[in-house]
Amino acid sequence: MFKPYRRAEATEIARFYNELLKNLPKSQRIWRMYSEKKSLSTLENLLFVKDLLKKQKVTASDITIFCESTRKHRVSVLAKRLFGKRKALHVVPIDFDTSPNRYLGADFFNKKEARVLQFDLWALKSTKNYKKYHELFREKITFLRSRGTKNQSKAIEEWWRMKLKAIDERHLR
Repeated sequence: MFKPYRRAEATEIARFYNELLKNLPKSQRIWRMYSEKKSLSTLENLLFVKDLLKKQKVTASDITIFCESTRKHRVSVLAKRLFGKRKALHVVPIDFDTSPNRYLGADFFNKKEARVLQFDLWALKSTKNYKKYHELFREKITFLRSRGTKNQSKAIEEWWRMKLKAIDERHLR
């Protein structure tokens, strides 16, 4: 995102859907949108939304989670782990990544998503693991911001190519 970094992916998706929903008659507005702005990763987004739903006393048995299409499998696995048994848990992928990263190839994305899912699950095992996980994503944000917006796609690829091996070596063994 652009300086001053106040926008978040989840907020942008919620804004988009709220725009669509406001055109519907009130009788057809059956969804309530929740998003949060603190997370640095997909896992954190799900964790913080889970807390938000608890604080809002949302007890709906049906939950629909929207995510970028390349993350659908990972989000589905994490959502089942975090939200448990619900009447219905839907993960709806949206193809909104139009950056050059989209064209890095299926091998890269599949490897990254599999490793990051392992890392996400590792982070859920303990507070100590989660703190290390959070720190890595804090490093990622700092790294990406240091590269600026014009080189963002190359920076994302560079980051993941550097860190996938480190994740395996330091955290998953």
